[in-house]
Amino acid sequence: MEFEADGTMVLKLYPGSRIPEIFKYRTPNRGAEGVTITPDGTLVLMEQSILKLKNGDKESADTASFCRIAFINTDNGQIRPMAIQLM
Repeated sequence: MEFEADGTMVLKLYPGSRIPEIFKYRTPNRGAEGVTITPDGTLVLMEQSILKLKNGDKESADTASFCRIAFINTDNGQIRPMAIQLM
């Protein structure tokens, strides 16, 4: 979230609004485990739990061999999702 000096919220990030919509299907009560802002202003978000939709359902499978990461340009909202293969 981003706020003005007076406390007014000007930007809220959530799945479907500058965060990939698929992140809303994460395991309940699990959010972003890794969050950082790079020197160029890119928000990097890594999900804590598995995000692998099973059979087209709107819920996450129990296992996956990858981790989802999103690179979000905070200036224009452009999202670059990535899946990293786990060993």
